[in-house]
Amino acid sequence: MIKAVKGNRDFGEFLKEFWDWDRSPYIREKVGRGYKMGKRHAQESGNRIARNWGPYFKGRTLDTITREDVKNFSLWLGETKNDKGEKYSANYLNAILIAGFTPLKWAAAEKIIPVDPTEGLLRFSGSIKKRGALTA
Repeated sequence: MIKAVKGNRDFGEFLKEFWDWDRSPYIREKVGRGYKMGKRHAQESGNRIARNWGPYFKGRTLDTITREDVKNFSLWLGETKNDKGEKYSANYLNAILIAGFTPLKWAAAEKIIPVDPTEGLLRFSGSIKKRGALTA
């Protein structure tokens, strides 16, 4: 009989469960220890997963995700454009990355996967748009 390995599960399902307010062991632990985490944050992170991480890693299992995979995803993400044909802001891209980095870091810390595939990866850097003065 083959023993099931913790990380041998669908990556997309793992990410979806991770940000599900009612099912997530991560959220339950954070809230139980007094950390502030809102349902909206969990929902928005789940939406970022569904729009970006899920489709990119479709069909992959958690234990097969490597640092190179995450790095390539990050580079691909940096090249994506919005409906107007413009690249997304660094802040927006970083929010997408964090939505996936957090579950991967947690999975490594919990020994669900052997290593953290996000370790040492860079986030996006960019300048903040300067706000103009309001006119009447």
